[in-house]
Amino acid sequence: MIKNQFRFLKIVVILIIAPLSIFSQNNYSQSTIEKLHELRENVNIAFEKDDSLSISRAYYKLALKFDYIGESDSCDYFYRKALSIANNIKNSKAIAVISNSLATSYSDKGLHDEAEEIYSEVVDRFLSLKDTSAAAGVMLNLSAEYVDIGKYEKALEIALNALDFKLSVADSSNIAAYYVQIGVLFNSVGNTAKWIEYIQIANSLAKQNTKYGDFYRRMDILNELGAYYLGEEDYEKAECYYDTLYTQSSKNDYVAGITSSLSNLIPILKKQNRYSDALEFAQTAFKLSESSKKTYKIITSLIEIAELNILLSKPRLAEKTLLKAMEMASKFNFPNELITVYNLLSEINSESKNYAKAYFYTKKYQTLKDSIEGKNTKQIIAELETKYQTEKKDNQIELLNKENLIQEDKITFQNRTVIGLILFCVLVITLFILFYTQSKLKAQNRVLNIHQKLLRSQMNPHFIFNALIAIQNYILKNKKFEASDYLAQFASLMRSILESSRDDFILLSREIELLEYYVSLQQLRFEDSFRFNLEIDNNIDVENLQIPPMLIQPFIENAVEHGLRKTIDADKILSVKYILDNNSLNIYIEDNGIGIEKSLENMGNKHQSYAMEITKERLMNITKIYKENIHIVIQDLSQHENRRGTQIKFIIPLKLMTRNEND
Repeated sequence: MIKNQFRFLKIVVILIIAPLSIFSQNNYSQSTIEKLHELRENVNIAFEKDDSLSISRAYYKLALKFDYIGESDSCDYFYRKALSIANNIKNSKAIAVISNSLATSYSDKGLHDEAEEIYSEVVDRFLSLKDTSAAAGVMLNLSAEYVDIGKYEKALEIALNALDFKLSVADSSNIAAYYVQIGVLFNSVGNTAKWIEYIQIANSLAKQNTKYGDFYRRMDILNELGAYYLGEEDYEKAECYYDTLYTQSSKNDYVAGITSSLSNLIPILKKQNRYSDALEFAQTAFKLSESSKKTYKIITSLIEIAELNILLSKPRLAEKTLLKAMEMASKFNFPNELITVYNLLSEINSESKNYAKAYFYTKKYQTLKDSIEGKNTKQIIAELETKYQTEKKDNQIELLNKENLIQEDKITFQNRTVIGLILFCVLVITLFILFYTQSKLKAQNRVLNIHQKLLRSQMNPHFIFNALIAIQNYILKNKKFEASDYLAQFASLMRSILESSRDDFILLSREIELLEYYVSLQQLRFEDSFRFNLEIDNNIDVENLQIPPMLIQPFIENAVEHGLRKTIDADKILSVKYILDNNSLNIYIEDNGIGIEKSLENMGNKHQSYAMEITKERLMNITKIYKENIHIVIQDLSQHENRRGTQIKFIIPLKLMTRNEND
């Protein structure tokens, strides 16, 4: 216990003294000073080369460093110089990158309209450049902007779309940032379980590889984890995360991280009733935020100072501070902070029995809260209104004899109101969950569809390789006519495959045509050493049923390569049957080769068909997307009947084959 107290006091001393030293005297670390000198020198070098793009980049990197250490004016100055040069040379990508950073700087100052407009333009610019990953990063910034102004549904939609964009291009760089943003959004609407779930995903990714989470994101994760454990009243864990946040931010002169760690320790001091120490922390955080012109941090620091003055029994000083915070929150549109200010002003005036002002601020609090959360809870307003009306009409004592009747009516009304509110809240929560679940499922399905196309693209080169080997053999054996014939048929088959490869499903008639092409090539390759029988049930409508392209081709290949080719029988037969059976289509592939058991034995059980493995994975993805299973049954005929060979049976549900194209 003594050890923990000593450790905490040490942090207090560091947090109070170190930031003041660093930022009031610009006493940066040696590495920061050296980096600033290097970046300024890079600007000079770029001018000597007379390379406009290099000059723009040099200014941009210098601006980033000033932003990092909290020098707001210098940061914006160099962003604008970099952007001006990029506009002059009409370099679209440079304009987009610099504009995104400038919009973030505007956002920090509370200039939401300007930031939102620039972010939207930059997203469009990146998409026009076909840089989907960069567009996703800007969308994440736009989502954070909507969280700040209380537009949670729009923020969630954009954040999920950004994550979808990121996954669609298989770009894992800084992927943790997307999960952090979604987690923060859920915290803003009071969903603690989802908040910590997404933050833990982000933390796991950032720990695996720095590529998945940059320095800024790792600091954000430490801040969120500390906040979570603080809410759970696990102060030891919360302090540990905040301590790490401070240490790493201080080491790198990262002003935002230092300010956050300073503010975050205030609730712990409050729990220990150390209000005076907490007030010093809040005032120091305010000074740091003011020097770096971080509007949001300035407002939250003012609110913290006011709350502590209330606890120190200084309500008038608290009210004065809150009015300043209210002015800034209204001017720069920070609704959540404005809600907190209204609530505190209501409490201060209620305690001082100034019910008129208390009612005024409570009404503003509830109106704004309802506009953001979509709730219609008026109980607090009703109670304050009653106090206010009682104070105003205390001379009407003759009405007291009706109090019981009025109270009964009021209780009945309140009960009905509460029940209505509960039902309304359940409806809102249910709709939100349904919206989120649907969005998540759509995102998963898009990823699975991309995977499906990738698997098909992997299978086609596998088949092409085998075919080209066959053509090469004809050429080496000087069989010119056979090589020419084979090449012509091969070209026809390739054209058909390429036409079908863009689609997830093709008509069954088209699949059968591809199969016949393929088998004829195999017969030509092996000099008609086997016969091919094809049977199609008369009840099958091949022009209306659909099937995944090239589905059974790998199994046909195995039947020829490892079954028929190895047998010494003179009459080698490959047969394919399409049979309609109740609610499914059964496809039978049968050969009279050596059998699958003997084939595996000859290969030492080590060989695995690459194409067959891909086919199995394709079928797994089809099941995930369409919720219908395609079953495969493989049996060695020598184990079940008095003959040799292998039989493969596909069982495909007709529901899957008659699916709507928009499914």
